[in-house]
Amino acid sequence: MVVVGPPGAGKSYLGGQLMWNLGGIDTRTIEKWKRESEALGWPKNHGFAYLFDRTHHERSSGKTIHFHPPFLVMTRRMRYGTTCPSGDLRYMKSFCSAVGKADLLLLLVSVTTFKNDEEVIINQLKICHSLSLSTQIIIGITKCDLITDKISLEESIKDITVNLSKLIEPYFTLLGFFHTDLNGSNYITKSSSLDSPNILLDLLDNVPLERYKNDLSFTSQSQFLCPVEYSFKIGGIGTVVCGKVISGHLDLMKRPLLKVEGIEEPIAVFSMENHHDSIPSTQPYLYVGLNLKRVMAPQFKRGMILSDTKIESTSWITAKIKAENTFTIRAGATFSFHTAIGSSTCQVDKISADPNIYKDSILQKDGAATLHCRFLKPIYLFPYAKVPNLGTFVISSGSKLYATGTVEFAANQNSFECLYEFWPKFHTCNLDALRAF
Repeated sequence: MVVVGPPGAGKSYLGGQLMWNLGGIDTRTIEKWKRESEALGWPKNHGFAYLFDRTHHERSSGKTIHFHPPFLVMTRRMRYGTTCPSGDLRYMKSFCSAVGKADLLLLLVSVTTFKNDEEVIINQLKICHSLSLSTQIIIGITKCDLITDKISLEESIKDITVNLSKLIEPYFTLLGFFHTDLNGSNYITKSSSLDSPNILLDLLDNVPLERYKNDLSFTSQSQFLCPVEYSFKIGGIGTVVCGKVISGHLDLMKRPLLKVEGIEEPIAVFSMENHHDSIPSTQPYLYVGLNLKRVMAPQFKRGMILSDTKIESTSWITAKIKAENTFTIRAGATFSFHTAIGSSTCQVDKISADPNIYKDSILQKDGAATLHCRFLKPIYLFPYAKVPNLGTFVISSGSKLYATGTVEFAANQNSFECLYEFWPKFHTCNLDALRAF
């Protein structure tokens, strides 16, 4: 579960308070965080946010910046690895990396600032739709206690509910709304002081299992793909690499060997875990930790792919994009390129689009185009038709979302010439000049 929403909506605070109410954080830790919050000049209860705000800079500024590994939240019927990226899209890389792993999205919006935050919410939903595995979303309207007049509160909630339902409809299945305040009302039990159509715990307990937009029928013969999220060393155990399985299966009984670009020898898997429970085999969309033999944790970087065959990074792609906002794009332009597992900088080589929507190097909003571009730093990508979750991306600059897209063809540095089979009118171009470019 990934908690999203604009800055100031109370995402970290809600996540910490929910974890504490469900017994995931002990009272001693919470009291320590509350004392630290007071020492930094924040309200005492702001310490709940420290579950996700881990660094001193985040805690002193009161803003989530970094995307941290998920924390286990156990409800009555479900178990969720929960994380909360920054709602500030200046940290686009962190946001994309988090939502790319989402099985369920929890969108939080403040009842007092919704109108000012609407543009940010729309852009976040577009990014989530492009990169996330999930098709389902829960919405929480927060800080309801800041509007003391009951009639004004009801009108504001009604307006937000109607507008958000319209915004959500093109992208996700809405599972329900809940209303809450700074005291955590309607998290675990129904509040007598604040009306709500649902409580959060009930919504989390009743999420349908059919939650993925790419319902691929993977078989035991499918290629095993598991992008690396992070790695570390545990004394007495060894190197552990964590990530979300995208396709294929690993069976410990078959003594699987994994291959990774940059590591010559095949890697043996010693054991596997899911949320601290040992498992004999993996399945698609499962978040796992793999205990690997004879390798060091620093050898694995975020975005690398564990597989039963060696996966090479991509240097060139042909892709289709949809402009989410009007922007300028031309040959030679560079943009930030973000996927569910990594980020890079792409440089546009060629662009093809309808002249009615692409004029004077400006691509109009909702306009479609085909790009041929290269990466200044190689990144791991697949054609969308082969691996949907690793074939989608967003293009941005700073906090501005420009376009979302899908990869049609991907190639490494040594084979980019074959990309031109997708560009018939460029077949006669000078490939030596392109190499120099």
